[in-house]
Amino acid sequence: MAAHPIQSSEESGDLVLPLLRLDNQSLAHALQAIGIPVTFCLDAEGFLEDVRIEAGGLRCKPDADPANILHEAGHLAILPPVLRSRANDDLGEIVEALEELYEAKANDPEWIDSPLMQATLQISDPEATAWAFAFGTACGYSPDQIIQDDQYDGEGDGVRFMLVQNQYLGVHGLRAAGFIDRVSQYPHLKMWTQDAA
Repeated sequence: MAAHPIQSSEESGDLVLPLLRLDNQSLAHALQAIGIPVTFCLDAEGFLEDVRIEAGGLRCKPDADPANILHEAGHLAILPPVLRSRANDDLGEIVEALEELYEAKANDPEWIDSPLMQATLQISDPEATAWAFAFGTACGYSPDQIIQDDQYDGEGDGVRFMLVQNQYLGVHGLRAAGFIDRVSQYPHLKMWTQDAA
């Protein structure tokens, strides 16, 4: 499934938000419902503690911090499908994939204005953070569960404040990537995963 509008009723199929229980199993189910595979294992270690990006999905320890799961899921959700399956670890393969994509499209005059081109410009950490905050909020997590004070080099409270005010850089990146039409809509995204092709 490429995209799911925010809904808190049966209209959204098997994804009903907010979650009835705020546990990692329920969070994993919600992520899988939007197309982000999640596997629990005991050896998951990646850029963030207890969570690893692997082949476009997440490997998590059962007791991983939901904030870390949400953030790494954000990185996957904002990637266009053509790139998502190549995402691993610290996303180094994505740079190579982008170079290949840009080279393949170099002679296409429509490329520069295409939704895919716009989407590839909005795949950095601020967009992943803004996505994680939006999805976590829709799931029912409190802001300080999604972004903790000690995260972001001890600036988690400031990042959280900017997100709540819709003034965080990543919110504007999500708008440019098509997740919202207006900044004032945030954190209510119109899709959960980037579908630009």
